[in-house]
Amino acid sequence: MKNSVQVTDYLKAMYFFLKKIHKIVHRDPQLWIFSSWMGKRKSDNPWYLYLDLKKIDPGLRLIWIVKDRNLHNEYEHTYFYLSEKGIEAQLKCGVSFCSHSIYSDFWGWLLLLGNVKRIQLWHGAPYKKIMWDAKSNFFAKFKRIVFDRYDLIVSSNEYLKNIVANAFRVHEEKVLVSGYPRVRGDLGPRELNDGIERILYAPTFRDGNSCFYLFDRYGMNFELFNDWLRKNKKYLYIRLHPKDILSDENKRSIENASNMFIDDSLDVYESLWKYEVLITDYSSIMFDYLAYEKKIIFSPFDFDMYSNINRGVYFDYSEISIPPIAKDWQQVLVSLESEYDYLKLKCIISKFGQNKEINSSELIFKRVKGLF
Repeated sequence: MKNSVQVTDYLKAMYFFLKKIHKIVHRDPQLWIFSSWMGKRKSDNPWYLYLDLKKIDPGLRLIWIVKDRNLHNEYEHTYFYLSEKGIEAQLKCGVSFCSHSIYSDFWGWLLLLGNVKRIQLWHGAPYKKIMWDAKSNFFAKFKRIVFDRYDLIVSSNEYLKNIVANAFRVHEEKVLVSGYPRVRGDLGPRELNDGIERILYAPTFRDGNSCFYLFDRYGMNFELFNDWLRKNKKYLYIRLHPKDILSDENKRSIENASNMFIDDSLDVYESLWKYEVLITDYSSIMFDYLAYEKKIIFSPFDFDMYSNINRGVYFDYSEISIPPIAKDWQQVLVSLESEYDYLKLKCIISKFGQNKEINSSELIFKRVKGLF
């Protein structure tokens, strides 16, 4: 009981302190700050919006906040979040943009002070449940109550707008169907002219697991798969979530394969157009890849376990996938050689795809300006 009272007293004191400071913090509507992926890299929707806004309104003062001290670069207006300039920017900014949360991407407490506009650009169209719809512990819920209150949240298309609103517990008026800035508008035909077909394997992250198991459990024969790639002049690039860890044996098998590579680039979206085929399961990258109208092989190997044990999902898998569904790596090879149902792909694009005619960054800019 004693500890409970102490925690309550602490929270009340913090609330009183923040309320007093809140009244004296002056925010500059021309100073906009950005961060993404827990402040560890310049990527995703905040990064592409940041680049576009430099052209849209050169009069804005744009600052990037990082939590990796090695990325601090004053010449590029990139500040470590605990540096003097970083703190000053977070205290003075009129607008903040994040990919995950103001708690994870910035020094979140500073963005609770004053009338700063908090914009959630998010990092993927939802197939798996997110935010309040996902299973979470007490600490995660506490963080959401305190920090995840946004003036504007971006949705990739109209069909997902209601899902986004419910997941963040906001009215639909706060959800802007602008599409994602990272899905570029210049999606016309681009050729590499090297005669090589690149295939991207990008599975989703599984909560609570760090050791990547989808190769071993579902029959990946690296030698056989690489032979097929070599004979067909194709290359497989493997893009895992940063928290996924390959076994040493898997690493050696990939390193010894002539036509297999691990993609560890900072931003996969920058090169997404180069791939002729995407292999994925529940990753939101599938929604971005729809913009290119290319072949997607669906490989939800562990569907029953994932949908029951992990976060759960928003749609029946048949709504977003194209048969045949691969249940192991042997079936992936079969799917790579099979005829593809592009008519079904067009139906999925019309329902879940982003409108390529929309200038996402321009639309977000105008809406944010209207918040003042």
